[in-house]
Amino acid sequence: MKKNFKFVSFLILLPLVAGVENTNRDSTETNLKIAGGLGSYAYITRGCEGEVLTKEKIPFKDTGFSFDHKFKAPLKVGLRCGYIWDKKDRATEYIDWIDTMIIVENSNNFYLNPDLSFEGKRFGIGVGPFFAQKTLYGREGEELGKILPSWHIRIGSRKLYFSANMLENVPLYSGGGYADLGVGGAVNPNFSYWIGLGSSGPYDNSGLLLKTNFKLHRNWYLDLTGRLGQSEGVSESAISAGLNYRVFGTK
Repeated sequence: MKKNFKFVSFLILLPLVAGVENTNRDSTETNLKIAGGLGSYAYITRGCEGEVLTKEKIPFKDTGFSFDHKFKAPLKVGLRCGYIWDKKDRATEYIDWIDTMIIVENSNNFYLNPDLSFEGKRFGIGVGPFFAQKTLYGREGEELGKILPSWHIRIGSRKLYFSANMLENVPLYSGGGYADLGVGGAVNPNFSYWIGLGSSGPYDNSGLLLKTNFKLHRNWYLDLTGRLGQSEGVSESAISAGLNYRVFGTK
């Protein structure tokens, strides 16, 4: 817990010392990103009255890649993909009057997510299909499916805005989870931040989520993300880092 606290504190202090992105929204922009992270979530089963029957900490690591291009018009196209390693396989239990049978399914998963969005100066919205090699699981092992919709919405300018997204974090688990909502903005042309809540899935509970992005050198940018949370005493925290290469065009 102390390590997670120090990491999140570091992310919060970064805006004070760093000076993310081109604020000229009338230009073209191409962005390539590769990222990786690790963390853990709680796998908890509950009874009819909400009582905890079992709880288990599931460590994971994941990686992600994304490509997107914004045209001079507000149109933007992109592609995300990634791979998730759960350290423990998921077990499904079937019980009848005679036998108990355990079927173990490897939960490592690959996903692909193309998207199309409209990104105006004060409003942005995007949608796309999310394809997973294996079923995504939510809270308490709920099966969500292999093909799902992804989307995001942004209200406000790049200097200060509200946003929410579903299945668009890179990497998917350590980058925030299946969904998040919060506020973000740009401290200066070379540094931006976002702070809010990451929802459950794959996590059992929501958690505090902080994302930062700052310029390293020329076209190179660094993403840092930290999630802090727990459920029934089990840690649901994660960290990730991503390297971006951005090319900006002219009007």
